[in-house]
Amino acid sequence: MASECFYKAMESGSTLTNGTQPMEIRMAPMILLTEDDFSTVSQVYCSQIEFGSDKRTALNLATIVYQQRHPYAEVDISRNMIKGEIRRRILH
Repeated sequence: MASECFYKAMESGSTLTNGTQPMEIRMAPMILLTEDDFSTVSQVYCSQIEFGSDKRTALNLATIVYQQRHPYAEVDISRNMIKGEIRRRILH
């Protein structure tokens, strides 16, 4: 019963029955770069380099592609993760 009250309060913006305000709990999304993700973003990165884009532009496009697959991932974290993997696996 308490959880039902909590969800109703969250929807309406009202207080709970005991007079307290509901607290929104946010969890950070888990950021992963699976092999499938890496395959896709590295393909994008390498294609952009082959077409004459600079490394920054290629990384930005690879980050955009990753974020289309993971819309809740933060940009800076995603970019740094992709950049690190590209350096480790491709540019070493």
